[in-house]
Amino acid sequence: MGENLEFVKFPWKIKAYYLEDEGFGYTERLYEKLRYDQQTIESVLKEYETTELRTQQEDWEYVDSVLMRLANTLLIAAISGSEKSEMYFKEFKTRVKPDGIYGSWYIIMDDILKFAKGE
Repeated sequence: MGENLEFVKFPWKIKAYYLEDEGFGYTERLYEKLRYDQQTIESVLKEYETTELRTQQEDWEYVDSVLMRLANTLLIAAISGSEKSEMYFKEFKTRVKPDGIYGSWYIIMDDILKFAKGE
């Protein structure tokens, strides 16, 4: 997420390959700039707490234009170490009930969070 929490595309996982005695090895790590400062985390938490959550069946356009962006910001806040953001991110799935493409998007975000936490 860039300024004003708009979408910015960049790699989230970095792989480094190297030579070992018997061949190649590699390591994976999270992109180091994929973090929010405390002020941004507080802003994300406030936005979640004041945003009306609707299910995809109620209003898919709202889920597309507002809520999936919010899920992304919660993800990055959780990766940044906010336990409350992680709780809200996990709650998002049961409250919004993303399905189809949005369900797949949420699964990918959940996998990113698990990678970031070393799970």
